[in-house]
Amino acid sequence: MEAADSEGAWIPAGALDQHAVFCLRETRVVQNDATISVKGQAWQLLGRVRSRQRVELRARLDGTVHVYKGDTELAYHPVGRANVAAAHQGPAAARC
Repeated sequence: MEAADSEGAWIPAGALDQHAVFCLRETRVVQNDATISVKGQAWQLLGRVRSRQRVELRARLDGTVHVYKGDTELAYHPVGRANVAAAHQGPAAARC
């Protein structure tokens, strides 16, 4: 059977942020001291965040991990060991 319209139906994707599409995403909850826990390591977030606010980790294909609040990337630095038992555990396939 032939297609009713022989012309292709695809359209260009346009501008595409490949880092936002091809990454593993996981949510963390900001603690009272503006930290999150990642693999038992506390990360101090730099920027405007509130306690109990949700941020998103994005693990890119190049192995880097970036932290986002909405569309805004947040800077961070490791500050010490966090309580592993209290660490947020997300989906096993997207462990950061």
